[in-house]
Parts: sequence; structure tokens; C-alpha cells
Amino acid sequence: MGIKNLLKELMPLSENVDLAKYRDRRVAIDGAGWLYRGCYACARDLALVELGLVPKGSRSDPMARAEPPFVLYVLARLRALRDRGVRATLVFDGRRLEAKAATEASRGRDRDAALAKGKALWLAAARAPAGSAERQRLERDAETAFNGAVKPTRAIAARVARA
Repeated sequence: MGIKNLLKELMPLSENVDLAKYRDRRVAIDGAGWLYRGCYACARDLALVELGLVPKGSRSDPMARAEPPFVLYVLARLRALRDRGVRATLVFDGRRLEAKAATEASRGRDRDAALAKGKALWLAAARAPAGSAERQRLERDAETAFNGAVKPTRAIAARVARA
């Protein structure tokens, strides 16, 4: 769920360090953050499946792939830590908090709006001439909107956990 502006506030207290500093230590990783970043790699495909514009289980469905991009993203980062002797534990959010219900509802509306915008742009791109600058622009804008609609599901988290 996150705390608004937390990273911005902590930035003055942070420092860049070599991972070797954490060799033979265990670190906790924000699993939700990594899931979101991994989902951005296939945000368009996830959105098109959710919208029903691409069939579930098709080649374009990330969940149908043996190794979806979001799994590869998380595994690559875990491997990088392991290769440097760092033991990582992915930590995921627990149950929804009633105190954050309004924030979650607002974020849900924002994601829904981004998904609808992406769909409209994607369908407009499909009507534009193939290879045209207009089509390319509409596709880029749709992909940007689809990034705003990313919401890792329990199924996505489960795929990562099984990997």
C-alpha cells in the first residue's frame, strides 16, 4: 500500500552502498514494489487480457507464459542478491486496512480510469493506418495509460512465490 512520500522524505538519510556490504546477511525486500515493477514489463498485455481484447491463455497472456516477465524481473533481482552472498526475504502487504479504505478506493478509481483511457487509445490506434506516426503515438500513449492501470493480483504474487 505504501506511505505517501515516504521515499522522498527518507532520501536525505539514504546512501548508495555496494551490495557486498550485506554479504552473509539477510535483507527484507518490498515484494509489492518488485511485483509492480515486474508488471510494468507486460502492463499492456495484462490490460488487454483484463479488457477481453486478448483471450486468456493466449500467447499474449503473460499468465499463460512459462516464465512471465514479472517472474523474470523478480528472479533476476533475487539472483543478483544471491550472487553477492545476500539472503533476501520478500515481504508482502498483509490484509487490507480499514483505515486506508478511502485511499485504496481512490487508487482503484485511478486505475480504472487509466485502463479505460488505455483501451480508448488502443482501439483508436487499431483504426489508424498501420505504421503511421499517429498509430505509433496512440500505441505509446495507450501503453503509458496501461502502466497506470497496473495492479498485481494474488495470482501474480502466487506465480512469483512458486518460481
